[in-house]
Amino acid sequence: MGLKDYKNFKGFLNLDIKINKKIIIKPISKIKNYKQLEKFVYNLIKEYTKNSKETLPNSLIIPSKDYYGFKNSSIKIKTEDLENEFKKIVGKDFKVLDLIYSNKEENEKYGINTNRYVLYRYSKDNLEIKVDYLILSNPDYFPDYFNDFETSQIMFGRFSPIIIEKPEPIIYFDYYNFILLVIE
Repeated sequence: MGLKDYKNFKGFLNLDIKINKKIIIKPISKIKNYKQLEKFVYNLIKEYTKNSKETLPNSLIIPSKDYYGFKNSSIKIKTEDLENEFKKIVGKDFKVLDLIYSNKEENEKYGINTNRYVLYRYSKDNLEIKVDYLILSNPDYFPDYFNDFETSQIMFGRFSPIIIEKPEPIIYFDYYNFILLVIE
């Protein structure tokens, strides 16, 4: 099973939406102080609102290596500080999440080949994925064991891309260099 060509399958990290390649110039976990963090968050939100028609984000996905870099850093800034800085501006429901497929090494086969940060507004009205599946109970596979309680189930499914109703509340920020995760 699987796909022969992952590049043509649209997932959350390779949609045809705006990509900013200028704002993130180093891993977020390498930000040295709160003043830099405040300026960084301000710049992300400023860029986001240009694209989103005044909708505010409520989620930031960062590469796992960068996310865990906060926990292993001797610098005092943590993921909670990043999240709290966003909450000051956009509201208390903001979340910072990690995603392994945002790491450059993990997303090469999908044609992304960069550390991808995603700032977006999650809502059931905007993001949707529909996975069609069918489950059949079939006594023909185990006729000796079939009774009212024992059956064999077969599940059929297919891939389904993510459905974006409005692409404006999503923006990618790319950082091309490798993120080195050092465990101290």
